[in-house]
Amino acid sequence: MKKGFTFASQCRVHALLCCSAAVLLTACGGGTSGAGTAQPTQAAAGSSTSPANQSSAPAAVEATSAPVAVDAGAPAAADAPADKLLATSGVVSSAATAACTYYIAPTGSDSGAGTLASPWKTVKYASAKLTAGKTLCARGGTYYGQAGLIWKSSGTAAAPVTFRNYPGETPVFDGQWGDTGTDGDFLVFSNNSHVVVDGITAQHFADQYGNGTIDLHNGVGPVDDITIQNSTLIDNGSHTAQDHHIYIATGVTNVTIRNNRFIRAAGSAIQAYHSPASSGIKIYNNVMIGGTLKCSQSKSNPCSASATQHWGLIIGDAKSTQIYNNTIYGMQYGMDFNYGTTSTGPYVVKNNLIVNSTVAGIRVASAYAPYFTSDYNGFSGNASDINWKGSNMTAAQFAVSTTNERHAVRANPLFVNAAAGDFHLNAGSPMIDKALSLTMFTTDKDWLARPSGAFDIGAYEKQSSAPVAPATSAPVASETTSAPVAPATSAPAPSQTTSAPVAPATSAPVTPVLPTSGVASAPTTAAAVAAACTYYIAPTGSDSGAGTLASPWKTVKYASAKLTAGKTLCARGGTYYGQAGLIWKSSGTAAAPVTFRNYPGETPVFDGQWGDTGTDGDFLVFSNNSHVVVDGITAQHFADQYGNGTIDLHNGVGPVDDITIQNSTLIDNGSHTAQDHHIYIATGVTNVTIRNNRFIRAAGSAIQAYHSPASSGIKIYNNVMIGGTLKCSQSKSNPCSASATQHWGLIIGDAKDTQIYNNTIYGMQYGMDFNYGTTSTGPYVVKNNLIVNSTVAGIRVASAYAPYFTSDYNGFSGNASDINWKGSNMSATQFAVSTTNERHAVRANPLFVNAAAGDFHLNAGSPMINKALSLTMFSTDKDWLARPSGAFDIGAYEKQ
Repeated sequence: MKKGFTFASQCRVHALLCCSAAVLLTACGGGTSGAGTAQPTQAAAGSSTSPANQSSAPAAVEATSAPVAVDAGAPAAADAPADKLLATSGVVSSAATAACTYYIAPTGSDSGAGTLASPWKTVKYASAKLTAGKTLCARGGTYYGQAGLIWKSSGTAAAPVTFRNYPGETPVFDGQWGDTGTDGDFLVFSNNSHVVVDGITAQHFADQYGNGTIDLHNGVGPVDDITIQNSTLIDNGSHTAQDHHIYIATGVTNVTIRNNRFIRAAGSAIQAYHSPASSGIKIYNNVMIGGTLKCSQSKSNPCSASATQHWGLIIGDAKSTQIYNNTIYGMQYGMDFNYGTTSTGPYVVKNNLIVNSTVAGIRVASAYAPYFTSDYNGFSGNASDINWKGSNMTAAQFAVSTTNERHAVRANPLFVNAAAGDFHLNAGSPMIDKALSLTMFTTDKDWLARPSGAFDIGAYEKQSSAPVAPATSAPVASETTSAPVAPATSAPAPSQTTSAPVAPATSAPVTPVLPTSGVASAPTTAAAVAAACTYYIAPTGSDSGAGTLASPWKTVKYASAKLTAGKTLCARGGTYYGQAGLIWKSSGTAAAPVTFRNYPGETPVFDGQWGDTGTDGDFLVFSNNSHVVVDGITAQHFADQYGNGTIDLHNGVGPVDDITIQNSTLIDNGSHTAQDHHIYIATGVTNVTIRNNRFIRAAGSAIQAYHSPASSGIKIYNNVMIGGTLKCSQSKSNPCSASATQHWGLIIGDAKDTQIYNNTIYGMQYGMDFNYGTTSTGPYVVKNNLIVNSTVAGIRVASAYAPYFTSDYNGFSGNASDINWKGSNMSATQFAVSTTNERHAVRANPLFVNAAAGDFHLNAGSPMINKALSLTMFSTDKDWLARPSGAFDIGAYEKQ
């Protein structure tokens, strides 16, 4: 636990972190003091105060590739690596992308250039291109067909090669249980040295020889200095071969495995086994969770309900092995020193927390006993804490029988929520301040400080003050120096000053979420998390459950009927299938809406799989509902044959009023034949707010408000809308086609009283189209929007709309025509002369940070800065950062 740890100077804080990356530490005056209870301090071999190759906390990019969900069992944002914790604002600096040399993406091609705009596709191809000091960044999304990858490059001790996630995104490599032969693993290191694997997720890999998803062995040549960190390995292995997440074999040297999360393997999380022995292995700050594999693939595969993880760690002939501050939960054996034939150690096991082992927390065979040292470990709920040379005993008995475990703690560790996969310590945990302090590392699983003299047992340090950002080999600039402002769930944020962002009033602790990164500014205590959610769904849930965190439901259709005014349904992270055609079943009140949102810190992805092109092909349908908030949801691959929407609002059954859709991502939706839309507002819907979302590629438009009788009271602001051809990545036959290119950002038909402010619309045929109504009476107010690269017109206004249409303070760049006014194409300048509109328009390159990568923030010097009309309806931007009064910027983002 922290004691007396402070920053010397106050910095304006993010909701979770005071300083976003190592480069801010100096500015913030970070430092530690060891004012805690005196404890012995051990200088472990290979000491270094901070990790040399740790990825820092780069600001997140909102990618144009599909977002990827985390495992439903993963905890909230506090369990994410530092670069993911800071992904909430969605800001990317040029320094963030400077961390990458080459790029791969699920939609890339190995015939590409390996650049951000033209990424490669496979690790196998790309790894051969790396030289010392270079970094391969994997864009977010799911990668298939990448099993059996022999890594092809090496670095130097001073300049390793790195394979990592693109800052702020989650690449998931899925083996699909597809190859159970020699090529069933993911990454193989053989004749490689000085390599860092950082921020990668790998799942559903298996081979028939009991190797690993990541496999290290010197069968071809030496393997030395490999670091695996900040990664998640989940549901890997064949139940017949008992494969492992990481397998270290034959003579590998100097391996560091730190700050990872290992969830369910057929064998163990880590095995260091065969002779000749590996050596110099450091395993620390990891979380290892046992259980039965989630065999969610529909194809025939070697995963079976009998594949239950047996071990956290298996240490065979590996020498010079140091194992510190891991949390190991729900195994048969937490650690097993039992299979070696030439074991000479030393094996140092300290500060680990081992809970609920069904056979033994630690098993040590006779051959290992002379070389084995353990102390300061925590034990709880194990069938036996120790099996020592064949005899079961408690840690207390072990301390009497040997010189080991004289400082062991046997007690309930008081986890925040083990059932939900959150193994942080609650206040009052008996593990706090009871570990041996070390100098080999001084941070925990979250890269937060472990104060000298007061280490906690296990992977997580109970925090009581500001965190310390990890060191980084490539400093990344701060995403912002001002604090994000939390969104309101039913009312817009109040006006704010430029000196101190002010949080809006809210009926529940709802926080902003950036769906691409999968991490939000989650409530930081168990009580706050629980307060945000009333009921829960999860991809692995069941509608026969209780709807609780421990027993979640599965479907939105079932769960939405259970909500009453003021209640919230939280969707755990993961990918949900088979949930098309959901008729929403509940309503709230103006003072107490019902809310459907992401579980804090996680990304639920609802995937339609292009599976139904009839009336049930949409995702959510609101009909006879009122006072509903949809917040932080991702929906992709939905389509129907009637040109409706992925989210569909119409009063065919009863009135639809006061619907808010915010902080969500809708991507790659619609049939190319029907030109479906992301959001479709029909027949008499009233009072709809669509704000702070990201719309990427639809067969029709991002938002359509069309039919008569007219809808009214529509507010659309702070959204990003990106056109392009749908990414038809599904392998099944589906209505998605390369001909499905998005035509519109917005279509406004008969909708009345429509206000459209501060959206960024990029790469459409028409940015906005006021053209299809039959009873149009407006008013239509269009201001502060940024419309770029429209191939036909930025805004089209038909004659019937002209009397009711007002526009000004908009930005235009690269459009074939800025305005089509009653059939005539013209520039915004010409439009200003011909009408009373656009007297303050800006026609110039907006200087986006990186449009090709989907980052539409403004660079310094952008002509859009301070050129918008200031508003009182809202005073924050797409990232919920303040828009200062008198100095709004044009577009969705305010330059901070």
